[in-house]
Amino acid sequence: LWAHKTSPQSCSGEDKLPSQVIKDLATVYKEFIASPAQKELEELKKEISKLIQKITTEPTIDKYVNVFLNNLRDDNYYLLSSIAVLFEKNEDGITACFYDVNLFGYGDDEEEAIDDLCASIIDYYISLKENVQNLGPQTKKHWGYLDRIIKEEKKR
Repeated sequence: LWAHKTSPQSCSGEDKLPSQVIKDLATVYKEFIASPAQKELEELKKEISKLIQKITTEPTIDKYVNVFLNNLRDDNYYLLSSIAVLFEKNEDGITACFYDVNLFGYGDDEEEAIDDLCASIIDYYISLKENVQNLGPQTKKHWGYLDRIIKEEKKR
C-alpha cells in the first residue's frame, strides 16, 4: 500500500506520518471499515423499525379466539350476563362475531372490532324493542334473548 519514509528534515525526535499517508488511511477506513459497518447498522435499524411497527400494529390473535364480553361499553346499556364472542382474523383485519344473534363488529384490531360489535348489539336491541309487535320468528327469538341479557338504564 504505502511505505513510510521519513526524511531527515521531518524528524524532530518523534516519528510523524506524512499528511498523504493519513489521508490514505482515512480513505481505507471509510471504504473498507466504516462504510460496510455503517451500511450494516442502517440495515439493522430498518429491520428493527419494521419489527416494532409489525408488533405494535398487527392484531394479537392468530386466526380464531373466543372471549366473553361483560359490558357493552355504553353508559345506558348493561349486560346482565356475559356473551360469547369469537374473534376471527382475516386479510381485512379483525371480526368480532356474536353468533347467538348473528351480529358482527369489524376493525383493524380487537378493540375496534369489539367497539363496533357493542354498537351493533345496542342498535339491534333498540330496533327490535321499537318493532317488537312486528317481529318474525327468528327476530322474536333474538329479542327474547337480548331482552333477558341487556338492562337499559337511561342516564339523566
